[in-house]
Amino acid sequence: MPEDIGLLAFLSSQLYLPLRQIDLADALEFGGTEMSVDKQWQLFHVLGAALRDEAKAL
Repeated sequence: MPEDIGLLAFLSSQLYLPLRQIDLADALEFGGTEMSVDKQWQLFHVLGAALRDEAKAL
């Protein structure tokens, strides 16, 4: 994330689940280039939408 806003601590206190920050490069390949954490944060919603599997066509 661009700056630490306490999101991880807040979610941990509300969800009562073990949470951790991840690096998307551990799970996805970005065409052989390194993607910075800031760039991952900028593209987070785009990457999430691309990974969805919708049952019905829009």
